[in-house]
Amino acid sequence: MYGLSKYDNPPGEEIQNPHHGVTFDYYFMGKKEGRQPQSTYVNLILCSMVYDSNGNKFTRKEQVGINRSLVKAHIEERIEKHLADLGVDPIIVKGLMRDFKVDVIKCREYDPEEFRPPL
Repeated sequence: MYGLSKYDNPPGEEIQNPHHGVTFDYYFMGKKEGRQPQSTYVNLILCSMVYDSNGNKFTRKEQVGINRSLVKAHIEERIEKHLADLGVDPIIVKGLMRDFKVDVIKCREYDPEEFRPPL
């Protein structure tokens, strides 16, 4: 993995009452890096969205260069980290992630403009 860049919107916020209910969603996109046909590195853009019980949305976008074989594990880890950074209790995070599997239906066409911080 190399070059992790991220930003949060809103920045530095925490969920006030995560025990009242939290949900999340995500999408991702990737583009092969390197000129060799056998290259296994991709430029991954991941967007995770966490919603609290009041309907507030907390978005995190990340861009990283990573080995293709590590993408699914990385997505899982980063969603867990996003939830934890928002103040969600580790037991709640574990429950939310228990049956989570990265789904290719969440993959979008690669668009480098997607990783622009909000104005």
